[in-house]
Parts: sequence; C-alpha cells; structure tokens
Amino acid sequence: MQTCKEAIDWIEQQAPYGIKPGLERMEKLLEKLGNKHRRLKSIHVAGTNGKGSTTEFLQKAMSEAGIEVGTFTSPYVTHFRERIAMNGQPVSEEDFLAAANEVKPYVDELAEEAEGHPTSFEIVTAVAVQYFATRAFPDVVVFETGLGGRLDATNVVKPMISLITNIGEDHQAILGHTKAEIAREKAGIVKSGVPLATTEKDPEIRRYFDEVATSLRTKTYQLDRDFFIEDWEALSAGQKFKFRSPYPFGTKEGVELKMEGAHQAENAALAMMALDYLKMLYALPIEEDNIRRGLLEAHWPGRIEKVSEAPDVYLDGAHNRQGVEQLAAFVQQRYAEKNVYIVATVTEEKTPEELFAPLMELQPAKMYLAPYTGYKALPEAELVKHAHAIEAEPASSISAALEAVQVDAEAEDLVLITGSLYFISAVREFLHQTNWKI
Repeated sequence: MQTCKEAIDWIEQQAPYGIKPGLERMEKLLEKLGNKHRRLKSIHVAGTNGKGSTTEFLQKAMSEAGIEVGTFTSPYVTHFRERIAMNGQPVSEEDFLAAANEVKPYVDELAEEAEGHPTSFEIVTAVAVQYFATRAFPDVVVFETGLGGRLDATNVVKPMISLITNIGEDHQAILGHTKAEIAREKAGIVKSGVPLATTEKDPEIRRYFDEVATSLRTKTYQLDRDFFIEDWEALSAGQKFKFRSPYPFGTKEGVELKMEGAHQAENAALAMMALDYLKMLYALPIEEDNIRRGLLEAHWPGRIEKVSEAPDVYLDGAHNRQGVEQLAAFVQQRYAEKNVYIVATVTEEKTPEELFAPLMELQPAKMYLAPYTGYKALPEAELVKHAHAIEAEPASSISAALEAVQVDAEAEDLVLITGSLYFISAVREFLHQTNWKI
C-alpha cells in the first residue's frame, strides 16, 4: 500500500467478514506481531453509552498533566484516523500507513489459517497497537471497546483499571436481549486483580459486577457508593458539581464542564475515579488543577454539540433508547419552554416508535426523518414507512430536511439533529462543505 487512503480502503474492504465475536483471531494476530500490546499501560472502557466522552475526559486531564496519552475509539465523526490518536491528535497519514503495512502480511497469513480472516475492527485494533507500541510510545493508552466487552477485540489488553459506563439495550442481536445478558458481556472486560469502576445504577447489575470482581480477586468502585456527585447545577453553558472519591485527595469542589447534559457529569466522575485510583495505586503524576482544566476543556463532537445559534442547533448521536432519554432530559432541563424541531434518521434494527418515544413526549413542533449514505443506513423507502409510523415528515435528503427546518424554525426555537453517530458524521460533513446556517 502506497497511501493512507489505500490503507483505510483496505481495512474498510474487510467489512464483508462482518462482526465475528471472539478473541482467537485477535490473539493470534498480535502473537504474530510480537504481542506488543503487553508493553502498553492502559485503561479499558466499555458501556452502552458514554465511552467516548469518558475517554475524552481521561485524555484531556492526563494531557494537561504532561502525560502522553493514546486513545483508540469508534466510530469516527470526521475521518477514519480519529480512531487512533495521541494527545487528542489523530495519527498522521504517514504513521497510519506504516503501521497498516506492517500488520497486513500477518492478516494475509491468518486468513489462510484455521482462525480465519480477521474482521475490519480486529485489523484496525492491531494497527492501533502497532502504532502505539512502535512509534508513539504513550505513557497510557485508553482503549474503548467496539461492541460488548467479553469477546471484543480490545479485550486482549490487561489494563490498570477497567471502566463500565452503563448498561442499556443496544446491539441485542449480538449481546443479548436483556440488560442482564448485556451486562454479562460488558463485565467480560474485568480481569483478575484489575479493579472495575462503574456508573451503572441498576441494583441487580451492580451486585453482579461485585460478584464478578470478587470471583476475580478484585473490587468495584461504584457511583453513589464509593464515589459521588454532589451539589450538581446547570450553568448558563455547561454544568458544575462536587466530586468525592475514597482517597484523601478525592474531594474536588465546583468541578466545571462545558459538555452539556447531566449524564456527562457521570462520565466525568467515572474518569476522575479512575484517575484518583491511578494516582493512589500507580503514582500517576497528575494534580487536581490538571484534572479541572482537562475536564473543562473536554469536547466530544456529536454529543449534545451546539453548532449554531438563533435558533440553537444541537447535534447528538443518540442511537439507542438510553441515549435518546439523555437527550430529552437535557432539553427538558435547558429548553423546557421552547418549540422543538427535530431532524433524525433511523438505522437498521431500530424501531422509531420505541427509540424516539422520549423525544415525542416533548411534543415537537415538527420532526423530519432524513436518509444518509453509509453504515447501517436504511433505504429511503423504509425510512418513509418509519416516518409515517411516528407522524414525522419524510425528507429526501439531509439538505431537504435542513431547508425545511430553516423555513419553519424561529430564532428563539430549538433544533435537534439526532438518531445515529453515522448520520451526525454525514450532517457535519454537509454543514462543513456548504457552510450551512439554519
């Protein structure tokens, strides 16, 4: 491969191999590459929602302390290389190409062996490991799971601490049809002697996490039992709260976030719990001021992201019921008296009546369903059926939906664009290319 584009195309062309849960191929591929993942100190993040935001909080805080931080996340919003980053900056085209070329011969070898051809996610995970271990040399890598946990390609790492944000109903065809089944998959990231911190609130799932941790001779740190959010309040932009962890330096008054939504306080608290643990147990060289500055500067595209004013326009990649509930809660807290216009999409395996129910309770002035081109996109005819089912207006394109909102919405109204991170990526690209202003 001669260019970065060729390398990315090669990885994306492996999509027909689908999603194949299991660690055998990943372990064999990394063995061929010299098991370089064992050199990396890491944090492992799983959960239905909030993984990316938690990773962003961790990265920003540690970078403020001068710690070199690698991150591996998915999906991307603007371009593919975002998935592998150092100190918040995507891997360079040169380094991505070099790491991909080093991985490719072993992918080709493995394709001929009993384990079978690696998936595209397994390949990009191996490229990330190769880059971090041979070129970037980070002090810490934050690995975000792609799907589930137990059989996810990232579960080959032995982290310093594991994090599970929350458990919601998503990807049920692969992870299970109940929250308990999904929790078992997520809890598969817990390793012997490696603690788990979580912001999950369901009592039965919390007890299950405790049982798993005890069986593996480690412990859990749980929100509202071991670490706490207190005195939360919304600011004119953002929010602030008091944080407490079990350590002598664990109390932090008036922590401020620019990121919107009360759920982001939970993601930030989870990151702080992890950082306090690493400071106490691994002497991580980070101070309270580093954490405060890092959390305040954290920004994660497509997560209640304000992109325009008069009217206020937000992009949010909510793609499951829990994410939509969080978005609706933000609107009720911040824009309770406003007329709401919604531009959304529906992806494969989603039922709009169930998915968008929390938003429909807001009694939006109008809702449009728009198509996009990309992963999990539905044919336009299917989207039209879904629109009729929820009494939304079908739009022929993203531009058509935005043009309609431009006509309908007044300066004091609110516009939400949501339904999928892949859809948000397409919307962001459209806005960037056209310099669109609603």
